Parts: sequence; structure tokens; C-alpha cells
Amino acid sequence: MAAILLVDDARTVRLITGRVCKSMGFQVLEAENGAVALSVVREHPEVDVILLDWHMPEMDGLTFLRALRGDPTLTQPYVVMCTTQNEIADI
Repeated sequence: MAAILLVDDARTVRLITGRVCKSMGFQVLEAENGAVALSVVREHPEVDVILLDWHMPEMDGLTFLRALRGDPTLTQPYVVMCTTQNEIADI
């Protein structure tokens, strides 16, 4: 079973997205910010995909992604950034 990590500070977003992912056969893991997500990836190297929010407290999505990609000891799952940012400079 493929594992997906949902990283979002909004509990409701994680709940709804998690239900959809479970219905598609994914094992679902969750984190409320990038710092927690790094811990989850360290504890669960089987994570295949990460759905990652950009704006979160403690550690935002971009900082998490840089830390993940910069650590050769961690698995390197596919990452999909999810955000409501719509400014050209941000994109």
C-alpha cells in the first residue's frame, strides 16, 4: 500500500483530504507543519507522496522541502505543493 503524508496546519483540510486518499487505497499520515513532517518522514521512510501546504506556523512548506531535499539520509518522495498563493512572484 502506498503511503501519503498530508502536511497542512488546517485540521479540516487534512481530514477531508485524508478521507479521499484513504478511499483511493493510500495509507495516510499527517503533520500540522514542516517540523512535524520532517519527523514523520524520518520515522516512516515508506512515504511515497507528500501533499504539502506552503504557509504553516513553525516551519513552512518551502523550508520543509529544502530540508527534505538537502538531507541525503531521508527518502525522497514525490512532493506536491498545495497553496492558495496566486502571485506570479510566488509561483
